[in-house]
Amino acid sequence: MNLMMMVYRRPARCVHAALIALATMAVGDAGAQSAVKGVPNAMQGFSQNRDQPIQIEAASLEMRDKKKEATFAGNVKVVQGDTTMTSKSLVVFYDQSDGKNGGLFSRIDKYDFDTVLWHQPDRTAKEAVPQLKDRGVQVIGLCDSWFPSIRCQYEVQRESAIMSILRDWRANDAITSVIVARGIETSAAEEELLKTLLEQEGIACEFKSASDQRFADFLNSFTTDKHRGIIFPSTGAALFAFRAPEALAKLMSRSRVALTGGPASFPFAQVPDVTADMVVLDWQLVAEQIVNDLINRKSFSRAETTVFEAKAHLRAPLIQYAHRV
Repeated sequence: MNLMMMVYRRPARCVHAALIALATMAVGDAGAQSAVKGVPNAMQGFSQNRDQPIQIEAASLEMRDKKKEATFAGNVKVVQGDTTMTSKSLVVFYDQSDGKNGGLFSRIDKYDFDTVLWHQPDRTAKEAVPQLKDRGVQVIGLCDSWFPSIRCQYEVQRESAIMSILRDWRANDAITSVIVARGIETSAAEEELLKTLLEQEGIACEFKSASDQRFADFLNSFTTDKHRGIIFPSTGAALFAFRAPEALAKLMSRSRVALTGGPASFPFAQVPDVTADMVVLDWQLVAEQIVNDLINRKSFSRAETTVFEAKAHLRAPLIQYAHRV
């Protein structure tokens, strides 16, 4: 079996890279089939080292931005703590428009995939699934904090973790208002979830976008107010960690900041020594479950949805969770 994971809206995130790598190496090309027998031991090793940084090495990395494709080739190695997994190659696709422009189908034909693991299936997925089934390609859905367009065998739930953060803010810091910092892309469903949870806790909220401001100026405009918290949804955290890492670190050092999509990666910048409140999902366990289900064919026969609960990590040192890429 060959497995392709389409990562829409959140390209190049390390946590998803880990899931892609584990899944690809477990059920990859014929040359990697022998690795399937060793998956439980390898997964156990990753689970034991889940707090350690993840490093992916390869002889070469080719980025094809026009095709929205990244290929790690030659002795690909994923290292976490004292656990290592290897593969001949690792291909990552991150184009949101694949299903609309036919790129998805051309890639399936090119790489001869027979299974698609679709993260955050949207309307494109709903349109593409019947065509994929006609081609004999099976689709597995993984939804994360919004309403999927197709049935998903796996679901990530973040509500309880977000509520834990908001209750801690209100009880220990008397926070009465929150700014939600938007990225370039926004998710109406994610914003509606945040708004609902904030209303339940009696916390006023305001959604702000950088618009024409420089990203650093936008973050610096958040004047210090000990009774106000800052929330960065997934896309917002990734954007500001990339475009204004120093300003983001400064904001974290003076305010309670929540990263509801999990730790952000800091491309080309040192991960700052600050704390944040994070909604953290154990992606190693997610990978282990999905890979084992694929091997045992349970992903296609199970009627109920498998739910993965994220957890709140309060005042957590960012350096222990985030990655420099």
